[in-house]
Amino acid sequence: MPFPTSKNKEEIIKLPLHMLLNLKDHGAKTSCAAVDPSTSTICVASGKLVQFGSVQDKGDQQDKGDQEKEDDNLTDRVSWRELRLEDNIISLACSADILVAGEISGRIHVFFGMQEFVKRNLKPTETVLTWHQSPVTSLQISANGTPLLSSLFLD
Repeated sequence: MPFPTSKNKEEIIKLPLHMLLNLKDHGAKTSCAAVDPSTSTICVASGKLVQFGSVQDKGDQQDKGDQEKEDDNLTDRVSWRELRLEDNIISLACSADILVAGEISGRIHVFFGMQEFVKRNLKPTETVLTWHQSPVTSLQISANGTPLLSSLFLD
């Protein structure tokens, strides 16, 4: 079905185009997401793959044509990067510059420098915490970024 147009054949409905996340990971039984609305940051995980998205300032994007600048919206400014971990991810937390992923194995991966990873493709610094012997079912980053709170569910 075509989009409605005005009498002079101009489109009157404009839809933003946005990259779809490919969350298909064979063998993945769970997916999870985390959002930090204060910094327009989102992370989504399926299986061993986690994708980190962040809204970029207009100045951080490559130069666009005049028409594209007029049509610019928030959705068009989300940039994504992905990381693959060793084991299935079952919990996530994120903030402006930190991504935390809990694996089914009990390991917790903490990535620092996520904004530089998104903007300049500079690999983030990673720390792996191994204080859980069971799957990490929930994660939370405190307001100032430390401490990291985690929990697990014991059957």
